[in-house]
Amino acid sequence: MPFCPKCKTEYREGFKICADCKVELVDSLTEADAFNNDISENYEEAVEEHEALEEQKLNLFDILDEQTLETLNITPEKLEEWKENPPTPEELNQLKRFILKQRKLEAENEKFVSKKEKASDYLSSGISLVVIGTIGVVFIILAFCNVFPFIHLSGFGYVVYSIVGIIMAFLLYFGISSLLKVKSTKILAKSEEGELNEVKTFFDEEIVASKIDENLDISDDENLNYFIRSEKIKNIIKTKYPELKEGYIDDLIDEKYSDIFG
Repeated sequence: MPFCPKCKTEYREGFKICADCKVELVDSLTEADAFNNDISENYEEAVEEHEALEEQKLNLFDILDEQTLETLNITPEKLEEWKENPPTPEELNQLKRFILKQRKLEAENEKFVSKKEKASDYLSSGISLVVIGTIGVVFIILAFCNVFPFIHLSGFGYVVYSIVGIIMAFLLYFGISSLLKVKSTKILAKSEEGELNEVKTFFDEEIVASKIDENLDISDDENLNYFIRSEKIKNIIKTKYPELKEGYIDDLIDEKYSDIFG
């Protein structure tokens, strides 16, 4: 007697198709069990393939922010298409490599400067501008007073020296402004130093290799791995400290990356 391989319903001789399952009947229950085993294996393979695609989509959409989409000229329609048919692993890796190059270029232009470094810069530049501006202004005043026998001002000479005097006065003004910023910036530097120490403590406690590599598509390409890991680390830190400058996070990752994944 024929049987349905799915629901195992027994049919009379002459029937070829199961009325409920719409599959071809088999001659025995043994064949039905074999059929179901094949279905089960195929289902598990399908589930694994689906999970791999979902992970691939996750890895992709984790790195495609609005700026990246614009840079890559990826339209909303293309994104919708990728949700149903994700890029191949090779296409995905090409995208990641391209984004890696873009992010490296951006990082070079967004270096983090601490308040302590800014205070030092204000001090050195302020002193330089004040010295140059003061010497320049004094020299112009003495020139107008005919103190220097080698300088004889005429109508046009007065105009030139007046312009130079204005420039020297601006340098003096900017120098004094820089020096005035030193004290307030040093006060902010102390507060910032405490915050950055807290970030470093959080980094050392939470950023560990096993946690970062979990669910990531780690390959033999170390440059690509660095990019993928860095993006995940950055997201973790930004979630905890949303106001923290990305330039500092990048510097911190560069400093500690080899210790974590070396």
